[in-house]
Amino acid sequence: MKFRKKPVVIEARQTGLDYDDDLSILAWCGGHVPHPDALDGTDYLFSIFTLEGELWVSSGDWIICGVKGEFYACKPDIFDATYEACAPDEVNESIRQVPCPSCGQPMWNVQPQCNRAACAPGDVNEEKT
Repeated sequence: MKFRKKPVVIEARQTGLDYDDDLSILAWCGGHVPHPDALDGTDYLFSIFTLEGELWVSSGDWIICGVKGEFYACKPDIFDATYEACAPDEVNESIRQVPCPSCGQPMWNVQPQCNRAACAPGDVNEEKT
């Protein structure tokens, strides 16, 4: 059988275009900048926490916020083959940013909590006994 992706509006931002934009993207997706020694000469900008675990992001990659508020990276050629810009009237206004109930950082209202490492499942404001 063959399948077609459902027409869903997502938010995406491309990395590596501007330093200030990269900082904004980093804050938006809850990314992590490692110590330069840890990069060992790679072209990685930062890492993000996805449903599959930590993922390294290179310059030019697109960071996508999925329909349930999850983040993932996409290589530019795959992004161009899969997505196209949409008109403002196609945007689903029911998905919006709200403060994380645990840390107050911005998150999407369809997420149970933000994607910051500090808010990882099971670690959110739990009392240590």
